[in-house]
Amino acid sequence: MNPGIVRTILSKELLDTLRDKRTIIMMIGVPLLLYPALTLITFQGFVFLQGRLDETPSRVALMGTAPGPVEEWVRTMPRIELVDERDPMEALLAGGVDAVVYVGSDAENAMIADRQFELTVRYDATEMASRAAANRLQHGLTQIMRSIRKERLDAMGIREAAVTPFEVREEDIAPPMKTTGTLVGALLPLLMVLMVAMGAFYPAVDLTAGEKERGTFETLLSTPVAKLEIVSGKFLAVFVLAMASGLLNLASMGLTFAFIFTQVPAEL
Repeated sequence: MNPGIVRTILSKELLDTLRDKRTIIMMIGVPLLLYPALTLITFQGFVFLQGRLDETPSRVALMGTAPGPVEEWVRTMPRIELVDERDPMEALLAGGVDAVVYVGSDAENAMIADRQFELTVRYDATEMASRAAANRLQHGLTQIMRSIRKERLDAMGIREAAVTPFEVREEDIAPPMKTTGTLVGALLPLLMVLMVAMGAFYPAVDLTAGEKERGTFETLLSTPVAKLEIVSGKFLAVFVLAMASGLLNLASMGLTFAFIFTQVPAEL
């Protein structure tokens, strides 16, 4: 195999590819304009929906034999709107309410006797509003449970520390840059494989099927060069174009995510 011939075929294929407007659009326009635009639009849409979700109260219905205190607990929770539904489960499935608090039949007697009873929060995990309602209810009911437990312990003259010997607290010592690097490092290889594959796909098709459609492939095969030299030249051309497209994608998405990270709250 003659390296000079391979270089000539490589130069010829690169020059032909760079003269093709469609290839330029796929290699430069898509990574530099389309991908960042779609990413930013998706991110801004998520931020908008999350903001709307945070401001909108969750509609919650009670189901079962609910004693007065339970209804009062739910009614006084922040960002919770208690609604009256004839069939709470049907309303939950239809989207009429975001969550349902099911109260067992023995709840009233258990409260009078200071016994334990169960509250079940039913929600639709496929709906963002329903998940948010469940989180709000879980947080609110946990706070109320701790308050009632403290009152009962105080009435019996028992310190709360006696029934809660220790608490487990997690502390993340990783700096934000390392945490972000770990996240990006997990996603970056997959993104790079996809970007390089997309960058190589169109030039590879154009240098084979496209050249055959243009009627130039037979002319190239009729030249006094080995088939291996032709394949090597075309392969190197696709490789160079794929790497260039991957680097453009990497730079473009890097700038895009750098902008996104500046918009994300620090606690996230």
